[in-house]
Amino acid sequence: MGHIFISYSHKDRDYAHRLQDALQAEGFEVWIDDRIDYGDEWPMVIQDRLDACDAFILVATEDSYKSKWVQKEVTRAQRLDKPFFPLLLSGYPWLSIESTQYVDVKDKSLPPERFYKRLAKVSQRNKPLPSEELKPQKHIVKPVAVETNPLETLNSLLEEEHQDLHRFIEIPGQKDSKVAYPFWIGKYPVTNEQYERFLNAPDFANPVYWLEFPKFDENCEPIGDWGKGGLDWLQGKLKKAKSKVLSPSLWDDKDFGKSNPNNPVVGISYYEACAYCAWLFQNWDTVAESKANSSLKPHAIRLPLENEWTRAAGGEDPAERYPWDETGKSIASLKEIIRRANILESGIGHTTPVNAYELGRSLFGVVDMSGNVWEWQANYTNFKNIRNSFLRVRGGSWKDIQDCALVAHRRCYLPYYRYPNFGFRVCLPSD
Repeated sequence: MGHIFISYSHKDRDYAHRLQDALQAEGFEVWIDDRIDYGDEWPMVIQDRLDACDAFILVATEDSYKSKWVQKEVTRAQRLDKPFFPLLLSGYPWLSIESTQYVDVKDKSLPPERFYKRLAKVSQRNKPLPSEELKPQKHIVKPVAVETNPLETLNSLLEEEHQDLHRFIEIPGQKDSKVAYPFWIGKYPVTNEQYERFLNAPDFANPVYWLEFPKFDENCEPIGDWGKGGLDWLQGKLKKAKSKVLSPSLWDDKDFGKSNPNNPVVGISYYEACAYCAWLFQNWDTVAESKANSSLKPHAIRLPLENEWTRAAGGEDPAERYPWDETGKSIASLKEIIRRANILESGIGHTTPVNAYELGRSLFGVVDMSGNVWEWQANYTNFKNIRNSFLRVRGGSWKDIQDCALVAHRRCYLPYYRYPNFGFRVCLPSD
């Protein structure tokens, strides 16, 4: 039978070994990472074995979800279009890729008999590798290869992922619209790791970051600034907390805060989001965003306007479309939606890494615009005849139903709200 690659977190090693034994008893050739010998260049061996496999099995748990290497293996399997078989051992179905339906093995049982039959049928479509070729081998470097040091390879892969989290996507202008100009928007919402740089800055409370946030009306037109609003709010909070730094409201929570570096920062007010934008602009030459976007020299950094956000999401027409939908079309299947967004129906119950749902990217390649967190917008709205007070949010969240994740859906809140499903994304205007 075919060659099967098992991806798992090392905390799930016992189950992975039981699965390996069961697969081998069914006649499959199996590869897991404990077959790497001392001295082998393990990043390259894993890559080679994954590239050669006929099917890919993921032991899906909370720990595998958080593992960078499991995520890399899943991403590569997706890019290579490998037949994909997820086994849900614990937690919730977090996969954001096209695959067969997952098998629930939360009782730590092995997959049912029909699983092996399906696996055999799919894996036999490709010619299996001879058993000898499946033995761990040292990576043979071709003459054109430059990297031979596995540590350098690992560092290169990690650096590539790190840079991607800091990238901006250029959104071209649209003629005869309110967004006729090009602009750049964060590929992902701002993460805990990114926001932590601001918290650790020695000048976190410097008034220059908290004064005169740009103000926009409900039509996204500039109308001055917010004056001392942000600074007064911050100083009140710091005085009450008897602190020099104001952490997000869920900063120490195991499911939301600093222990999840690639999750979107939450518990953030509009004021804090604007202050972060000002800090990022003042420190652009020294932050990772500058390196990841070497051609960009921003003249300003702020929150996106609603019309910019919806443009980056592919537009609001029809009203039922999500960011990933083709122009003029919409996906109605809940099963397909939860593969692309972390919403209430996903059953996860908290935020997820901003790059966990690559299938949910917009037509321009902007990721995580639906679900996970509501994103603060730069413009206010009229609400019950109270002007200039309520700010827009877009995108839905992990605790809201699927309809809230539609591009056209919007809500409005006071700027000091710090809810566990509120985050933000950064915009670089062109003028």
